[in-house]
Amino acid sequence: MERLVKCRMVSILQNLTISYEQSIPTIPFIFGSQRRTSLLLSLMNQQFRTQITKKNSMNKLKALLKKFLLSQKSSHPYPNKGGWPGLSALPDVDTLIDVGIGHQGTEGLYSYFPNTFKFFIDPIEETKKAVASHLENRNNQFFVCALSDHTGSLDLIVRDPISQSGFDLRDDESSKILTRKVPVETLDNLFSSVSISGTYGIKIDVEGYELKVIHGGNTLISQSSWLVVETSISNSRFQNSSSFKDVFLLLTSMGFELVSIRVSKDYLDHCDLAFINTARSK
Repeated sequence: MERLVKCRMVSILQNLTISYEQSIPTIPFIFGSQRRTSLLLSLMNQQFRTQITKKNSMNKLKALLKKFLLSQKSSHPYPNKGGWPGLSALPDVDTLIDVGIGHQGTEGLYSYFPNTFKFFIDPIEETKKAVASHLENRNNQFFVCALSDHTGSLDLIVRDPISQSGFDLRDDESSKILTRKVPVETLDNLFSSVSISGTYGIKIDVEGYELKVIHGGNTLISQSSWLVVETSISNSRFQNSSSFKDVFLLLTSMGFELVSIRVSKDYLDHCDLAFINTARSK
């Protein structure tokens, strides 16, 4: 029965038009047939799966699938934030650790790993709003703290209204600048008393503070399946900022392999890097 469902799903997906696929941002159709079929099947209820196995015409099956996909369409204001086709190169994981939520969240990333347990980490409590729907699941947790290579507290620079925060932001005079004293943890210390079951991936977006976060999470990161890091192309974006070169050299020395890059719209400012842990992928 399961094999029949998968075969029919592959056939239906191959017959869907690209224009329709692109209209459903929460379903990453750039996957190969096997990966996207498994993703869709994991979301479907039994009633829809039963319909797939019946001897319906292809047009009827396509209509059923479209109806299902529309029911999954996100109401989040930033449904594609943090997602790009290269993420399909990353292996499935049981848990996702998201460091640096921001006011928009990272729904685009979550859409590639919809069935994961999630840990959210951000020093600004107001960013909980961006992941409120995920926090309805009590297995998902939010930690209000900053991360570095040491524990303690630091003055965090926050743009008002809240759009960006960090320890090394430049004052571009485009918004009001506030400071908050926030607790600081290391990844390793934070998760020393938190149980993570199965495999996990980590996303880091900390506005120039990437190296300190990585150094403070050597143990946790070394056991992760993959790492996604936003970093500056040069070290001039923030004061004392790490750069692409710094992050790339550090992570490759730790046994990670770069598998995908997404650059900012101006191709000059920053980029997202997706790494696979070669030791865990064997």
